[in-house]
Amino acid sequence: DATESEIRRGYYAEARRVHPDKNPNDPNADAKFREVGTAYQVLSDPKKRAAYDRRGPSENDETNADNDNGDGGQSVDPYLFFSIMFGTESVSPYVGELRIASYVDDLMTVFDDGGSHDLGAFNFLNTWTQRKREVDVAVQLRERTSLYVDGSMTPEAFRDGCETEATTIAKGAFGRAYLRTIGGALEVESKRYLGYMNSIGGWRSLPTAVGRRLRAAGRNVGLAGSAFGVAINSKP
Repeated sequence: DATESEIRRGYYAEARRVHPDKNPNDPNADAKFREVGTAYQVLSDPKKRAAYDRRGPSENDETNADNDNGDGGQSVDPYLFFSIMFGTESVSPYVGELRIASYVDDLMTVFDDGGSHDLGAFNFLNTWTQRKREVDVAVQLRERTSLYVDGSMTPEAFRDGCETEATTIAKGAFGRAYLRTIGGALEVESKRYLGYMNSIGGWRSLPTAVGRRLRAAGRNVGLAGSAFGVAINSKP
């Protein structure tokens, strides 16, 4: 008898808990994560849910839940859906929780607070969440580079550590795309900071700031296109 929003919240919480990135020592983590994805696809589709209530789970139902969205199309892979919606643990120190995931969390918080759909409260909470995300990432970057900056780590050792971490990230879902985006953002921000510090009035940082905004706009357009494609292919 759970509502659609309750099912979505349950999937969100359980998928985060059993995600393989959070359970690297569990050999069954991948299977558990896919089971959660399969259950969500069944419970979120009225036709599949009704069939499950009538017949219970079956091999055929599980196969269809993995491969069919109920309208003859292919359902999105649970890894793809979860990665787009909520990001991965390996890159969260550098990007924080993906903004679309923050929107989901904030909407759930506001809508569940006495059932009031307060747009003002949502906007305030979303702005606060975004600011916290930026601060968390800044603190992580400071900690990540502190040993190199204070001279406790050689440039070679720091570079080797970065390469090892990048290799790990690249193996994950959308890993290479994350690396390109994170690397590009860090490079642009570094140039902007150096341009500001080494000039009067920060005029040298202006071209970099403009380039940063253009790149951000391009990434947002690309992400919107990807999200639209997923929404079309996984429609209930």
